[in-house]
Amino acid sequence: MSMTNTQKNIASTMQDVAKQQLALTERMDALSVMWTNEGMQSLSDAEWQELAEFSGVTATEALACKGAFDAVATTMGNYTAGTNRYKMLKIINTVP
Repeated sequence: MSMTNTQKNIASTMQDVAKQQLALTERMDALSVMWTNEGMQSLSDAEWQELAEFSGVTATEALACKGAFDAVATTMGNYTAGTNRYKMLKIINTVP
């Protein structure tokens, strides 16, 4: 039996989402390292709010977002068998 068009679309979308998630996780990993290296944890509310797009953001909220990035990376794991990152890698046809 062949896949239906809907099943093909679901499979294709799963692949697209896996690629996007892996790329985002890589960016989150890099941002986490840069956060620490650049001393972002020591910025004050006023320093965050110097940027217009962060005018309503506190240092605590920015730190919470960094923690959320770390949590996603932890949930994804690394590229070893059994991790979420590895499971997603298995269905894409490229290296993120």
